[in-house]
Amino acid sequence: MCGFVGRIQSEISPISLDTGLPFFSRRGPDSNHYWSTPGHEVELIQARLAIVDTIERSDQPFTCATTRATVAFNGEIYNYDQLKTELHDFPFRTESDTEVLLAVYGRWGIAGFKKLRGMFSACIVDSVKRQVVLFRDPVGKKPLFVSTNSPTVTFGSSVLSLAALQTERPKLDEVSTRQYWNDDFVAPNRSLLEGFAPVAPGEVVVYNFSGKIISRSSCEPDRVQYCFESNQDLHDCFRNLLEQSVLRRLHNNPHPVSLLSGGIDSSVVTAAASRIAPTRALTLSAGPGMVVDRKYATFAAKRANWNLDQITVSKGAMIDEVEWAISLQDEPLGMIAFFPLALLVRACKSTSQILLSGDGGDEVFCGYDAYTKWQAGSNSNETYSATELSIRSGPECPNWVSDWGRYTMGYSLLGHNFVKVDRASAEQGVEIRSPLLDWDLMDFARQLTPDQIFNGARSKGLLKSYLKDWPPWFVDRTKAGFTYRLRWIWGIKRYAGLRESISEETLATFHDELPPSLRSNPSRWRTWTIFQNFPAVWKLLAWQKFLNRFSTIDGFKSNLVS
Repeated sequence: MCGFVGRIQSEISPISLDTGLPFFSRRGPDSNHYWSTPGHEVELIQARLAIVDTIERSDQPFTCATTRATVAFNGEIYNYDQLKTELHDFPFRTESDTEVLLAVYGRWGIAGFKKLRGMFSACIVDSVKRQVVLFRDPVGKKPLFVSTNSPTVTFGSSVLSLAALQTERPKLDEVSTRQYWNDDFVAPNRSLLEGFAPVAPGEVVVYNFSGKIISRSSCEPDRVQYCFESNQDLHDCFRNLLEQSVLRRLHNNPHPVSLLSGGIDSSVVTAAASRIAPTRALTLSAGPGMVVDRKYATFAAKRANWNLDQITVSKGAMIDEVEWAISLQDEPLGMIAFFPLALLVRACKSTSQILLSGDGGDEVFCGYDAYTKWQAGSNSNETYSATELSIRSGPECPNWVSDWGRYTMGYSLLGHNFVKVDRASAEQGVEIRSPLLDWDLMDFARQLTPDQIFNGARSKGLLKSYLKDWPPWFVDRTKAGFTYRLRWIWGIKRYAGLRESISEETLATFHDELPPSLRSNPSRWRTWTIFQNFPAVWKLLAWQKFLNRFSTIDGFKSNLVS
C-alpha cells in the first residue's frame, strides 16, 4: 500500500533515482511520479495505491502551495477528517489524508505529528526551511529505511531500492546475518546491509539539504491516564476504545471485508465491525494440507449473522509458487508462515483491496495460551539482550511484564509480524488494517494490571470478554491458527526444484549452523533429509532468493548518467 524512495544531495549522485523503483513499485500499482527541488538537492519517487481520494489530484509526491512543503508517504491517517475539522480555515483542495498531513505540519510543525492516528511512514520536504523530515508511526507498522553509505542520504520503503542507488554495492552485515538465522527475521533495529538502518517507531529525524541531521525527536502521542471505579468501567472503556479503533478503519472502506479465521482475534474484530456497518467475512475453505478452523468461522458467522464467503487458495507448480511468494519479500523472512499468508492475500485480492484482520491480539492482550509466561518472575529458559528488550512497538510495557513478554510485544512484533503482514499484502497492492494495533487501544491495554488484562487468569481474557455471550467451547479453546503443511505437500513431489535453487555460497554462509546432513551439495540431499530439516531448508531458500534479488542491483551501472 504505497511506497516511496528519496534522496538528499541528489545533485552529486550519478545514479538515476528510477533505479530503485522496481523494488517497491508493486506497493503502488495505481500511479508513480517523480519530484525534485528546483536545484535537485532533494528527489522523491512515490508509487501509489489509491484508497483515499482516488483521483489524480491526490497523487504523490504531493505539494501544498500554502505550506510550500511536499510529502511522500506510505499508509493511512485514520483520523484525518477529525484533524480537518480542527484545521477548518485551511484552504483544502482535495479530500485526501495526504493534504491533511501537510496542513498539520504547516499549523503545528513536527509537534503536530503527535495528533496523527494511523499506520504510516513519511517524508516531508520543507522548501522554506530547506529541511527534510522523516518520520514513522509510533506503533511501527510501515517500513522506513535510511542509508548514509555515500555522500547522499537515501531513504524509503525498501532496503533493496536504497541499495540500488549506492555508487558501490553494499556489503552484507555479519551480525545481522547471524541474527537472521537465529530469529528467522532481520532484527527490527538493523539491516542486512552495512550502513542501512530503519527509522525507529515514533522517531522524527530532520535533515538539512546538505544531508546533515539537525534534530531527532518523537511523535508518540501523550499517554492518557486511566482510572476505573469498577470492573464495569474497565470493560466499558475497553469496548469503546475497540469500537473506536474499528470505526477508524471502516472510514473510506464502504464495503468492509474481514478475514475470519474462526480464532478469537479475528472474531472480535469482525464482531465489532458488524456492530458499526454490514460486514462481509472471508474464511479459507479447507483444502489439501490446510489446517483451518472452518467450523469455528462458520459458527461465528452464523452466530453474528455475518455474510461468510469461503475462498479457495489455488496454486500452480510448488517451486513456482514458493519463488513467487518469496519474491514479495525485501529482506528475507525465514518463517514458513509467510507462504500461506501470501497465498491467502492473493486469493482475497479480487474481493477487496482493504482487509480487516485480527493481527496483534496476542501481543497486545497477552495471548499464545501461556498467560503465566507474560508475568515477571515466570519460569523461562529464554534470555534476551538489553537491546532486544529496549525495542518496543507502541507504548511502554508495564513493569509486571516478563522479559519474554517484552521481547514478544516489541522485538518480535516489529521484526516478525509487521514485516510478514506488510510484505505479503502491500507488495500485492492490498491494504491490511489491524484494529487491535491502534495506539489508543494499546495505550489502554499497557496500563492494565495482570488481573485486569487476564480477566480471570485466562490468556487474552479481556479480549475474550467482548464475546462474553458466546459459548465457552468457542471462546476458551486452545489456539490453533492457520497452518499449511508445505513440507508434506512439496515432499510428495520430492521437493522438485528446491535443490537447484540453493547455491554453495548460501551453504557456506550458514555452514556451522546447519546439521551435518545439509552441509553437502544440495543436489545430494535426500528427500527425507529435507523433510526432517525443512525449517532450516526454508531459511536457506529465503536467503538464497534475497541474494538473487540483491544481485540484480549490479545492473545499476547501465543507469549511470554520463
